[in-house]
Amino acid sequence: MKAIIYCRVSTTKETQETSLARQEEELLRLADSYGFEVASIIKEQASGYDLERDGILELLELIK
Repeated sequence: MKAIIYCRVSTTKETQETSLARQEEELLRLADSYGFEVASIIKEQASGYDLERDGILELLELIK
């Protein structure tokens, strides 16, 4: 089964960038533990209040 990893933080602060990398690492491990093939990794720094984010729009396009 294929998986898409979506990582998001709300700001461009350095601590948030570390969080973005940590999310990716943890989700890659999780996908591996379930035997998923990671088809795409989407990372973005944007507020969750903005629904027109490039990353979420890319994710929605990929799962159509």
